Amino acid sequence: MKKLGVLNLKLINIQSFTQSKFFLIILFLLLLISSYSFINSMIPVYLVCSFAIIINLNKLKLSKKNIIGYLLFILFIGITLLNSDNFIFSLRVFRYYFGFLIFYLYLNLIDIKNLNYKNIIIFLIYWVIIESLLINTIIDPGLIQPDFRDTTFLGFYYRPWSFNSNPTATACILIFMYYFIETSLRVNLGIKNLFLLCIAILLLFSTTGFALLAIFLFLKFIIDDKYKIINFFILSVFTIILLSIENLYPSNYYSITDKYINFEKISSKYLLEIYDYKLKQSIDFIFQFINRPISNLILGANIYNFSSCEKIYITAQDICHLLKQKGIGGDFSILNILSQIGLLGTFTFVLMFILLKNNNLKLYKLYILIIVSFLHYSTIFMPLGQLFLAFILSNNFRNEPKL
Repeated sequence: MKKLGVLNLKLINIQSFTQSKFFLIILFLLLLISSYSFINSMIPVYLVCSFAIIINLNKLKLSKKNIIGYLLFILFIGITLLNSDNFIFSLRVFRYYFGFLIFYLYLNLIDIKNLNYKNIIIFLIYWVIIESLLINTIIDPGLIQPDFRDTTFLGFYYRPWSFNSNPTATACILIFMYYFIETSLRVNLGIKNLFLLCIAILLLFSTTGFALLAIFLFLKFIIDDKYKIINFFILSVFTIILLSIENLYPSNYYSITDKYINFEKISSKYLLEIYDYKLKQSIDFIFQFINRPISNLILGANIYNFSSCEKIYITAQDICHLLKQKGIGGDFSILNILSQIGLLGTFTFVLMFILLKNNNLKLYKLYILIIVSFLHYSTIFMPLGQLFLAFILSNNFRNEPKL
């Protein structure tokens, strides 16, 4: 009995530790560095988070609709794995698109209502700014960026990839979090921190980031603010100045070695090139998608039986080539989702989003930002994006005004 009591006491101590702010900080920092080359994996984060969930399993409380959501996910996993030709690849797909479910369970177990969200977003903004300074002075970016490309902007500047897998995803998640904290949680972040956010997005040099920042500023100063006319005039002048500045630099200029010298993300020429590229991607995807087997339309490309493709000549038009597993994600998120998890997986994700949402916050404007980001990378499926997605679905935060 005494040994049993000691074991129970140790278990209680471990449970308390995994629900503490100190443990949450460790998990958060581990998540932030998971995208860097010295880790480059979400497995350590999932293991730590899963340990905390298992230890506190007796305290886990889910509503009926939450349980239905998880059962729906299990059903989707079962159907997919039964038809999958590559078990490991299928698990990677689940990890990418549904990894937020682990964080959702963990957030259900802990109390984070008293966290200072203003300090968190400021910390992340400074992280980007400091990393930008370091990789352009004393640290070789190739040492910390897992997919380093020797690309300079303005002929001398390396942009930071930072804590959400790549510059675009990092820029997007900063904007998502800033807008959510200020608008939904009603935390006054002030003009100084808005300026720092703009600096961080500028340093990340992402066209999608710039576009989202423009939409964010429009929502903040035109839609949500009472001084709409004055703000509209200021933003218009700023836009004209920005477009004038971009003409000072050539777009897509290459040196003899084919190394980027200037690849300006605000260039109108570049934006037109991106538009043409996205249009071509969409047309090609529609053609490929409607010509796929029914099983792939429903469950995604990863369940195709590639054994039938062995020892045959494959052209770029063959289904074996089109469905060849080239990795998870991609640079056109909306198309990638349909391609990799199929119609059933997409429907499952949307339905789970509805079933797991445990708050009454009106997040339509935030959803607009997220949907726009889907024209490029899947920000909410990246490391910090998964935690943020789980967070906005939960009801475990303070949302009273904090001035």
